[in-house]
Amino acid sequence: MRKSISRRWFDLCSLFKKCTGKIVQTDGFSFSSLTRLYNSFADNLSKKLFIAMLDKSLNSNMLPLLKIMLSDPLIFASNPPFLAQNESIANIIDFLKSPPPPCDCVLFGEQDVYFAATSVFANCLKSLGVKFSSIVMRNNQNSQLVRQYFPDINLITESEFLSTYKNENVFLFSRFCWNYDKNYLIKNGINRDKIFILFDFSCPHYFPRDIMIPREHEIFLDGGALDMSDSLAFINWSCGKYDNVYAFEPDIHSYNNCKAFIKNNITLQDKRIMLYNKGLFKESTQLKFWNSGRGGSHIIFDENDNITNDVTLTDTISIDKFLDGREVTFIKLDIEGAELAALTGAKNTIIKWKPRIAISIYHKHSDIIDIPFFILSLVPQYKLFIRHYSTWTLETVLFCICD
Repeated sequence: MRKSISRRWFDLCSLFKKCTGKIVQTDGFSFSSLTRLYNSFADNLSKKLFIAMLDKSLNSNMLPLLKIMLSDPLIFASNPPFLAQNESIANIIDFLKSPPPPCDCVLFGEQDVYFAATSVFANCLKSLGVKFSSIVMRNNQNSQLVRQYFPDINLITESEFLSTYKNENVFLFSRFCWNYDKNYLIKNGINRDKIFILFDFSCPHYFPRDIMIPREHEIFLDGGALDMSDSLAFINWSCGKYDNVYAFEPDIHSYNNCKAFIKNNITLQDKRIMLYNKGLFKESTQLKFWNSGRGGSHIIFDENDNITNDVTLTDTISIDKFLDGREVTFIKLDIEGAELAALTGAKNTIIKWKPRIAISIYHKHSDIIDIPFFILSLVPQYKLFIRHYSTWTLETVLFCICD
């Protein structure tokens, strides 16, 4: 154990040399800051995930994070909703532990947007001994784009795959359609034991009971309500013993979905639950916003952002101004890159009430350091935990507890 801790500390020191010039945005950050930050993580898994996420952010290196998943497939064990992810990881582990005789593996998926992510994951698996020979071209996919990320791989059609590659191992990289694709492959004669899911995205679990338990009179602020599922999960976690839920959703399509979901769910038809069509930010203003109707909706900070459809001006408000000194016991933020700005606008609230915080720390490379560093600058007594809720680099959550 002492050796592994020393190794992690060496890794941390090595990574720090690159931090300040490459990803850290916070003024005054130093090696002593990194030391304090590292020591503020309350358990061994959080420390390992911190170094792995730091390596991913600095070097686009997925391998350390993947190795944590492979070495500890039960990192989701305390969260029953993620059994599918456990199965996905466990299947890949078994494959890597007991590789079949040399054979080619095939990549199979439907969305161009995931080629970049898939190529990184595929290269990590290659370093662990997996050989990919082909990728299936589906739905008029852009072959030039595929070649950009997979220059040395064969491009095959779906009919070629079904006629020639039925006995190969298949790695799915669909995000939203992996279950459909898996069933499709099985119906077409592919052995289910030869199908592996690269991306398994469930929603993050913001209420892990191994980290925190509910108290009476909880007051929940849901930043990024999307479809009210997190607010509903909070209500279930608190066993209904809460005072208020404040849910914020700036995307007009998702906001309307939230209203429809509330209308059809009696648990959410409660006067203690309030829904706002606003974004959380450091101040009250209007900002350009992409209304995708899905989880990727975001404030458009970059003028070079090519998104043009469903872009509107959205109203924002700071948490401090909204609460105006009132108490909150739990803040959840998953707002696609605006997390640090929202925390800045919650400074007085955090200092005064020291709420539990669950916040996404993967949207920007700098989040892994800047967000926990900022929180500790406000309340040094916070204990920090990191948990990871996908088989990819997304859905990493920082929990801040000051109980």
